[in-house]
Amino acid sequence: MYGTCIAAAVAALAGVCSAQTIVSISASAPNGTFPVSSTDLANAGQPTFSSISLTSGLALYGSAVGNLVDGSMYGGSGYTDTAYAFVPSNGSVVTITFDTSLNAAGYDLSTIKVFAGSGAFQSRANQNYSVAWAAPGSGTYTNLFSVEAHDYGNSIETYTSTAMSDASILVTGVGSLRFTFADTLTGGPESMYREIDVMGSATSAVPEPSTYATVMGVAALGLAAWRRRSTADRPRSVN
Repeated sequence: MYGTCIAAAVAALAGVCSAQTIVSISASAPNGTFPVSSTDLANAGQPTFSSISLTSGLALYGSAVGNLVDGSMYGGSGYTDTAYAFVPSNGSVVTITFDTSLNAAGYDLSTIKVFAGSGAFQSRANQNYSVAWAAPGSGTYTNLFSVEAHDYGNSIETYTSTAMSDASILVTGVGSLRFTFADTLTGGPESMYREIDVMGSATSAVPEPSTYATVMGVAALGLAAWRRRSTADRPRSVN
């Protein structure tokens, strides 16, 4: 197994990724090496998850986009089985929407991981995709990062993990993510993606201006009352 820093918002110097930048790490290994999460924000069994949809492109060879959020790498099937993978056509777009009914402000994301896996010498565990995000209820997406991990040749299982280099929040107030998949450069161009894990937590709600005004008003009244009590309790001098 090996890994490397493959992408960053700011160029790395001498192989060391710059501080406080978006950094993507990749690794490859034999099948069954990398564990996936069944409790992340984008897992179909979690209350934070709303939906996943293929908004553009095709799911090839009997694959399905729902396999990306089922909490399983291979679904108990063989490594070559595309029925438990998502095999995108070039330019396919997948949208993951989070459930914001209990968290109207959205979610703070810390790490996004993507897993791919195929049979030996299929050359379909390479990865090439970009990620954009939108606020809750918005259809306007902002580009976040891109990953190209297509130098593994005949590797049979890979993962890419993207986060801030200083472990701070990657992006805040997220309602949905949009993944755009492109062909890779080696072997079979259509990779067999297995899972997407999104780590994070609910965004803290920001109080409305009226709330701030109420709080400041109450604080001012409290301060005035304290001053009156302080003056009343002060000993008076007797001549």
